Amino acid sequence: MLFRSLEFICDMTKVQQPKHILSDLFYFALKAINGRTVVEQQLKRMPIEGDVAVVAIGKAAAAMMLGAKNQLNEQIQSALVITKAGHTDSNLGWPCIEAGHPVPDEKSLEAGAKLLEFITNIPEETKFLALISDRKSTRLNSSHTDISRMPSSA
Repeated sequence: MLFRSLEFICDMTKVQQPKHILSDLFYFALKAINGRTVVEQQLKRMPIEGDVAVVAIGKAAAAMMLGAKNQLNEQIQSALVITKAGHTDSNLGWPCIEAGHPVPDEKSLEAGAKLLEFITNIPEETKFLALISDRKSTRLNSSHTDISRMPSSA
């Protein structure tokens, strides 16, 4: 898809100024990495059947959650969004925790505890979708993690 877009941009039958070509390339690059768009496209390619619990974590968590909401809609039985302060979206409809970044804070501990609680309460028959946008995250911290309580992967 990106190559077709680039072919359109670089179509030599249309005379374009270099700044317009660069502007178009920049727009397509941003669209290609947009959390909402990427999640929507991936879920179209690989649909999930049945009920789903979703966790979205990172600066792009709200955007990714909106992409999941657009594709999964009523399938989402529960969701939790954990993001950096100022990166939420009022259209989510699910709990959103704004936690410290880049330095962990009390909200980071709360986020870690809420995540553990969320995961342990997912019904066994419900599928779990984790959307994580950062390579590392200080938004999540837990003073104690008992992995024996976490559900086994299927």
